Amino acid sequence: MTSKKNAMKTQNIIRSITIMIFLIITSMFSNAQNPVIVKTLNATIYAAAKYETSKQHLLSLIDSCKCIVLSMSETKTDNGSQKSIVDISANDVCFKVIDKSLPSLGYVSFKNLKTEDKSTELDTALISKEIIFYKSQKTKYEQQLANLKPENASYNELWKEEVAIETTIFEKEKLLIAAKKRLLSLHKISITLSE
Repeated sequence: MTSKKNAMKTQNIIRSITIMIFLIITSMFSNAQNPVIVKTLNATIYAAAKYETSKQHLLSLIDSCKCIVLSMSETKTDNGSQKSIVDISANDVCFKVIDKSLPSLGYVSFKNLKTEDKSTELDTALISKEIIFYKSQKTKYEQQLANLKPENASYNELWKEEVAIETTIFEKEKLLIAAKKRLLSLHKISITLSE
């Protein structure tokens, strides 16, 4: 009985080491090949005489690009001039279109572009590879369990490990869904349009 437990412990250690090596190697290659750059753009535009036209043009740009409006506000100042602030989330193509269109809205008095590498946070390829790996491990456990009787002492240990792997797969799939949602609209744009 002791030799079986020692054999299982050795097998678990080997599996753990294999998993860690796999994750380290895929992480190195995945991050090197797929950098994820997130851009944040803040701009202030004075439209003066053509404020309403510029505002409509900006809204049609946002609509045609299918950007997500995070917030939008309009105010009138004490002197009666209008001001709109629009915060949007955009994919890479829409980000470029809106960035290039800013001068057509009016005088760009302020423009700040910030970029960040979010590869480690949003690496869906790595998460997908981890899920594939864990699913293959789960299949192996299922095959081993199918060959054992529930009364066997090893059965309970294998069953617990299979349940742990199922939990890990579930958590990784949730992570993957969240990462993919963030990848859909990575970039943030905040535009202040003033009269």
